[in-house]
Amino acid sequence: MATIVMDTLSLSDKDLKDQSPEHSSDPEQIEGETINGQLVQQQELPQTIMPNLNSKRPFKCQICRKGFSRKANLENHENAPASETHFSCTFCLKAFSQRAELNNHIRSHTGERPFKCSMCEKAFAHKSTLINHERIHTGLKPFICMICLKAFSHQSTLINHEITHSGEKRFVCVICLRAFGHRSTLLNHERIHSGEKSYKCSVCEKSFAHKTTLNNHMRTHTGEKPFICPLCNKAFSHQTTLINHKRTHKVHDDIALCQM
Repeated sequence: MATIVMDTLSLSDKDLKDQSPEHSSDPEQIEGETINGQLVQQQELPQTIMPNLNSKRPFKCQICRKGFSRKANLENHENAPASETHFSCTFCLKAFSQRAELNNHIRSHTGERPFKCSMCEKAFAHKSTLINHERIHTGLKPFICMICLKAFSHQSTLINHEITHSGEKRFVCVICLRAFGHRSTLLNHERIHSGEKSYKCSVCEKSFAHKTTLNNHMRTHTGEKPFICPLCNKAFSHQTTLINHKRTHKVHDDIALCQM
């Protein structure tokens, strides 16, 4: 297996050129965008403007998912001989239109993680994953909701947040037709119908349908009390117990006011 990896990763420039598409000089084939008269490659662009670039290339190749701004260019791409159009993975024969895409894919087979975080030394297979991870350390939140101006570290989190404004509920339970804004919420709901309890306590082996319920249950074994009353510093195992406790402070305050 190691020999195959080395052969794949050490392809000469000539070998790669022989495999590359003849239409690679076509500006439509270059992964980038012209800005102020200069070609900027996609990986050099801020992630916040990537969706706009993708929307300019709506015609997608069904084999390699490359996008084109004109249907004619897509047809030319698809009609080119496969041997001249794609780089093939020697492990699974999946085809790619560019050398960089193939190299990224090969890491899913080799387990190579060349991109290391300088702050915690955690390693990643792709540079984009490293960039997303580093925001945990830096606190950078470049994705802004245009409605409430709330900021997020990741674009996927922003997309999920925007659903709270639109009220869109496109994930529908096929059993009771109840709709949800997020797929994860639907999956949690479906366990009500299936009776599935996939979260098992490692201490008493009791099972639960949801991870949050398991976490709450585990505190009965560990004695952990993470919910602290800000008024008297009393600690509780569950948030609902803390909420009920806070009401006792309000009652006492009301009685004190009445006695004054």
